[in-house]
Amino acid sequence: MMYFHLRDSLSGDNIIAKKNFAYRKISDVLGLISLTPTSIKGIKVIRATYEIKAQAAEVCAKKIADDNDVRFAKLEVINNQQNDNLNDYEIKIWDVPLDVNK
Repeated sequence: MMYFHLRDSLSGDNIIAKKNFAYRKISDVLGLISLTPTSIKGIKVIRATYEIKAQAAEVCAKKIADDNDVRFAKLEVINNQQNDNLNDYEIKIWDVPLDVNK
């Protein structure tokens, strides 16, 4: 299985239109079992399942969106990207007085 992060990378106004756009880009690779919108830890993705690894690798090599280099990737790559994104967040702790009368 491979996953494509939806962000704003694909043409289309909704998730079905984005899925259809991705399908048109990868439809020439035989062996597609399913193409399903789903989410991984709250991040919207399109999951593509192929019969054999060689077909999946061929899809991973294809450029899906014309205006950027985002491609389908294996689950491990998606998880690593999420872990990298976690390092970009900052936590602020505010000192809130608790003895304020309303």
